[in-house]
Amino acid sequence: MAYHIEILKIEETDKVVKYEFGPTSSDYCRSDYGEFVIDKRTGEMTLVRMVKNDSANKFYLRASFKILTCWRKGYLPKNDEWAS
Repeated sequence: MAYHIEILKIEETDKVVKYEFGPTSSDYCRSDYGEFVIDKRTGEMTLVRMVKNDSANKFYLRASFKILTCWRKGYLPKNDEWAS
């Protein structure tokens, strides 16, 4: 199965960044997207809301891995994507 996931920064504080993420498929709209936060200091991820109908968290696992990879390189992007 192919994935194309949009990842959007929606909030940032001194301690965390909150991202919204979801598939770009026409079967989903923005209100179906999930949310997660990443701790800027430790890189710890917390799922706040899963993508609608994604009980296996396939979208979260891919989106959070992409952002964690960026964090390890020393930055947290405004917007990014996962494509596979």
